[in-house]
Amino acid sequence: FHPTVTFESHNFPTGKSPFGGAETGTGGRQRDNKMTGRGAYLIAGTIVYCVGNLYIPGYPLPWEDPTLPYPADSASGLQILIDGSNGASDYGNKSGEPVVAGSVRSFDLKIIDDERWAWLKPTLGTGGIGEIPDYNVKKDDPVVGMKIVSIGGRAYRIGFGGGAASSMHQGENKAELDFNAVQRGDAEIARKEYCVIRACIELGTRNPIALAHDQGAGGKFNNLMELVEKSGGRVNILKINVGDPTLSELEIMVCEFQECDGLLIYDDRFDEFAAICEREGV
Repeated sequence: FHPTVTFESHNFPTGKSPFGGAETGTGGRQRDNKMTGRGAYLIAGTIVYCVGNLYIPGYPLPWEDPTLPYPADSASGLQILIDGSNGASDYGNKSGEPVVAGSVRSFDLKIIDDERWAWLKPTLGTGGIGEIPDYNVKKDDPVVGMKIVSIGGRAYRIGFGGGAASSMHQGENKAELDFNAVQRGDAEIARKEYCVIRACIELGTRNPIALAHDQGAGGKFNNLMELVEKSGGRVNILKINVGDPTLSELEIMVCEFQECDGLLIYDDRFDEFAAICEREGV
């Protein structure tokens, strides 16, 4: 076995919806871990928060200036620490990967020439460790006849432009676009999907997965295209599991809806893989 280590930020969604943002940060990072090579195991997660002043009720701190302005469309630092911590722990417990460590920083200060330094746009970092069997490290090359498969949650109008929104400075994005850009976490689906991946790994060298790739920013258009970027392939958009019938073809392909991953499955092992998915309710 080899260790896998990942770390990513989820600043934008956590600032808008602390509980859900921390959930999707943990879930997105889990997908990075488990979609390494031809599939990897999860072990444990960590969480990091950096926010501005806390303004804890009944507990004033001498360095906190209550006159300093904060973005009206962002959650407070205190709310982020409470709800974000609850969200990360809740998702980790339900998906089977506990949060075992973390850290917090709070900073907002005016310095020379009235310049202000602060985490006005909050930072959430989520890290995790896992392990991967040696025989799963290298992804196999695409071969004609392999099945292009997407497993996990249904397509909804969520996470639309989430990657672009996360890269903007605080306040640059239009407020009415923020809600659709924030993903939603579904730890139950994540757990079921992980059970499928784990069952495939435990088949050893008979693992039916030839190549695994997590779905993140850009949705299926990014995820499924990267599976076959060396070979090309045919994707039937009508077979994508859609939860909202009002989605356009573009939205189905680019929304970053959660708990979804892309796989290439060996043609002669597809029935066995499908049976595992049916057993796990995926």
